[in-house]
Amino acid sequence: MKFEIKKLERLKADRIDLIALRLISEIILQNRKTSQASPYHNKIRQIAAFMESHLNEEIDCGILAEKWGMSLRTFFRHWKEVYQQSPAQYLLKCRMEFARHLLLRSNLSIEQTAESSGFSSPGYFIQAFKRYFGTTPSGFRRKNMPNRDDK
Repeated sequence: MKFEIKKLERLKADRIDLIALRLISEIILQNRKTSQASPYHNKIRQIAAFMESHLNEEIDCGILAEKWGMSLRTFFRHWKEVYQQSPAQYLLKCRMEFARHLLLRSNLSIEQTAESSGFSSPGYFIQAFKRYFGTTPSGFRRKNMPNRDDK
């Protein structure tokens, strides 16, 4: 029981580290921009930060747009301006990077990694991971952590 609590605490710390790095990157990029950004861009970045901190939850863009006072059309238009990709692509990228991080830094099983990264099923996670990284999660773990036993 104590071991599981420690694992969960480490996962939370890892997620916080990733979010902090992403926020620092965003601040640096924001400071480099010389043109006046749309007032919606700040809202879009807030929504992205929310998405990153809730990777393991189901995310509904319509609800997020409404919560931040935008129509869905406005949300998608400004999202594309800021991130040059769809919210779904962005979310998949964040989930994949978090899953990669978990595979390298934890002993979680593939099923636990899938769940922690917000995937609805381990099978879908394995397929998506293979498309994204060109290898299965267990293959990735074996290649990058040869002394670890895959669970």
